[in-house]
Amino acid sequence: MQFDLRNPLAGLKPPPCRIWDAHIHVWDAARFSEYKTWADKYGIEAYTAITSPDVKHVLEASGVDRRICFALYFSKDAFAQHDTAALVGSVEKARALGYGMVKMWFGPPFLDFATAQKPFAISHPAFDEVFSRIEELGLLVDIHVADPDIWYKRIYTDTARYR
Repeated sequence: MQFDLRNPLAGLKPPPCRIWDAHIHVWDAARFSEYKTWADKYGIEAYTAITSPDVKHVLEASGVDRRICFALYFSKDAFAQHDTAALVGSVEKARALGYGMVKMWFGPPFLDFATAQKPFAISHPAFDEVFSRIEELGLLVDIHVADPDIWYKRIYTDTARYR
């Protein structure tokens, strides 16, 4: 089957279940409307939107937030440096701003950061307080630890570094 933007649903059957897009980055509210148009065509009922407080506020004010679980992106530097205070502060900020989820990024190049404490593990005791607070506040967690295979062919080409 050849994909055609003029007829994107050609050959597709209705989804056999509800669809939740579990991971989209919303950089600005205006571009979200284009995504929403396509999501509606494909039957996506809900989304996890990783976005800033400013964009979240605009989306809430426009009324499209009823289908969104908002996620606040945590600083990868705070994790790399084991900055527990900054991370707990981010947890508190997420709850205070009405986020339902937090996003953590540990993609393959994470340890390329010069300040990363190596070896690195999210189970390190420095993060116990962070995860305890997330649990206490009932926030969901989105943890990014890998990328699609195609990235290893085009972006992560140093096989010794990215295995």
